[in-house]
Amino acid sequence: MASDGIVGLRDSAAKTAIMRCGTFNVETNDIDADYVRVQGLGMTFHAPPTPKGSVGSLRACYGRDPEGNIVELIEFLDRSHPLRET
Repeated sequence: MASDGIVGLRDSAAKTAIMRCGTFNVETNDIDADYVRVQGLGMTFHAPPTPKGSVGSLRACYGRDPEGNIVELIEFLDRSHPLRET
């Protein structure tokens, strides 16, 4: 299942809801560099970023910040992806 690679679990299932809060939205143009950078700041990840092409036109991974909040890093590979900020 595609979500298994993102969340680092076997036989996972997920539903997604995109919620906007004003202008708060963080996207990354280089998920690999950001993964290493925030890992160095104390974030732990369930799995590394998904390989290109394994989850369609995006790459993603989930982790927890030092306070335990779940954080998603996402990189849209297709500039016209409907969820990508312009």
